[in-house]
Amino acid sequence: MFAGAMPTMASVKLSALRPIVNHPHYEDAGLRPGCSMPEIWDVEDPANAGKTPLCNLLVKDSKPHFTTVFQNSVYKVLEVVKE
Repeated sequence: MFAGAMPTMASVKLSALRPIVNHPHYEDAGLRPGCSMPEIWDVEDPANAGKTPLCNLLVKDSKPHFTTVFQNSVYKVLEVVKE
């Protein structure tokens, strides 16, 4: 498994077909003071506004569709369960 900047990881994925992890380090929270990603999606997708974000649900329990392949205090990497 590799991890790195989005442009590098896109190249790795495209050329080597390896699993990748993209870190959201390009996200600048200072551009939208007081806004979080769920709040932004609530504006973009009002039908689902206020619902618990999927990422929060998957952190608690990713089964039966995903298995945890790596987890630390910051990240959790999931793999799709193949039938």
